[in-house]
Amino acid sequence: MHWGDSIECGSEHLVDGSPFAAEIHFVNWNHEKFKSPKQASVSNKNDGLLVIAVFVKLGEANEEFEKLAKFIHDIHLKNHHVPIQNFNMNKLFPKNTSEYWTYPGSLTTPPCSESVQWVVFKEPIEISPEQLDKCHHLYHVSKEKLCNEKTSIRYNDRPICSMGDRVVHKTFE
Repeated sequence: MHWGDSIECGSEHLVDGSPFAAEIHFVNWNHEKFKSPKQASVSNKNDGLLVIAVFVKLGEANEEFEKLAKFIHDIHLKNHHVPIQNFNMNKLFPKNTSEYWTYPGSLTTPPCSESVQWVVFKEPIEISPEQLDKCHHLYHVSKEKLCNEKTSIRYNDRPICSMGDRVVHKTFE
């Protein structure tokens, strides 16, 4: 998931020039063609990864996202994990999954290789401002003693990049 340093922006895609509060990425790798996700991520033929992006807008609390948010204090350090019971990832998808944009693009994190086929759903999901704020209490370090303002993940969205000569297709009018 990517979020910004304010609650107004944090998505890594724009719609008509406007950002959303956050964006969730579901990263899938082509296991039939590549031996590992890492190998798939460095392919520069847009055939290694399929990333499904879901826009997040602020509104009502999201019951399924809350299952993740309530554990953030337990996983706020790098490499921490907790089991989550009865979690249904499909409930983090919008109700309408038939309307989306798709295009060949790159990873939004290093190595930023052109290995991705993007699917970006048109309809956002909602989470509450409080749920989004919990993301701001994560750290990119693995030891509590290293936690400080400089190691906090206040935001992790990358600047919007030019589409260049990419062609974006959509499934709706």
